[in-house]
Amino acid sequence: MHLRLYKISSLLLAVVLFGENCLPQAPPEGKQSAEIEGEVLVQYGERAPFPGYAGRTFPKKNFPVYLFGWQESGWIRHMLNKLEKDTEAAKKAKPQDLDKWWIVQKRVEDIHKGVTTVTPSGHTKTDEKGRFVFKNLKPGEKYLVVATDIVYEEGILLLYQIVGPLKPGKNEVRLVDRI
Repeated sequence: MHLRLYKISSLLLAVVLFGENCLPQAPPEGKQSAEIEGEVLVQYGERAPFPGYAGRTFPKKNFPVYLFGWQESGWIRHMLNKLEKDTEAAKKAKPQDLDKWWIVQKRVEDIHKGVTTVTPSGHTKTDEKGRFVFKNLKPGEKYLVVATDIVYEEGILLLYQIVGPLKPGKNEVRLVDRI
């Protein structure tokens, strides 16, 4: 699930589109560990804002990605659930009923601020190909992966996915901003 806020004059309008190695210590010798490998991408649809971009996908380079353990992500998950409900209500509201979008905007700002100020289990940035990895994780555990940043003065891009329970070895995540 992810959310992007677009700046429109002095208002921000929210639209729900869909639903390196800075980690905990290595597991004891002889124990298997898990890792989360992922990518953050921008995918342009038919109504791409730039000529020639329709149907193309690009990596989000140098984009912040945060990893939260299940216990420590409780507040963030609660806020994400509220955000989804508020966004559904805003989408059903009349076009002139902007107060519902203001609630969504405030919720996104609060989540972004919380994610970027709370100490996560891991934090990294994507590479040139939009890829990231979190290593030395405990198999069987659930995690919340959040990619968020302020993008080109358009607003806040917020992408997230619950991952797990992790299997030993590689677990893949794909966070896509569909425009």
